[in-house]
Amino acid sequence: MPFVWDEKYRLGIPEIDRQHQTFLLLLNKAFDFYSHQLNNLDGEALRQRLLKDLSGLREFARAHFATEEALMERSDYPKLGGHRQEHAKFLEIANVLEEKISGPGAFSPTEWIDVILHWYDHHVQHIDWEMGDFLRERENL
Repeated sequence: MPFVWDEKYRLGIPEIDRQHQTFLLLLNKAFDFYSHQLNNLDGEALRQRLLKDLSGLREFARAHFATEEALMERSDYPKLGGHRQEHAKFLEIANVLEEKISGPGAFSPTEWIDVILHWYDHHVQHIDWEMGDFLRERENL
């Protein structure tokens, strides 16, 4: 597995922490699949699997972002607008990766995972961490 849950990602908001763990689980399942099945797939089958996995992760992320944003709205989080922009950046990254995978030429099966893991690591440790501090204080979590 390329990435594992670490306590440094724990925000102390159980619903969000569970969703963050699920996000990593989805990435790890995709990575494990590519690690074990890559040689069993032709180019087009691999491309379709990559697109399916990326699409599933993007849909999970949309639902997760809605959960976070609802919590921030409820608590009058002052940085909600910027946080929404960060979520939109992720969706744009996913769209760019989808275009790259769909386009001509070879694409490394784990390249999209690396890009998303980089975003995740930064987002959770910095952007979400700040939100988590605010929400825990405001909601007495």
